[in-house]
Amino acid sequence: MILQEPEDGYSPLEKILLKQFIISIYSVIRDPVDKFILIARHESNYKQDEVAKMLGISQVAVSKRLTKMKRQMRAKRKRGEL
Repeated sequence: MILQEPEDGYSPLEKILLKQFIISIYSVIRDPVDKFILIARHESNYKQDEVAKMLGISQVAVSKRLTKMKRQMRAKRKRGEL
């Protein structure tokens, strides 16, 4: 039997782990716009430019917010807060 690569590039296990990570991040994010971006990108699979249009901001602004969230989550994980 040949296993096919998932359409989105994630295996079922990776999808579960990503979902758990998103839930843990979501619980510590305070900014509602950041929460929306996180859910739209990783749960609803919208592209950054699509999220930007929904919010009336630039794609670069969405990218910067995602980068900021990642940096904050790494710092929290490093301190043992996640």
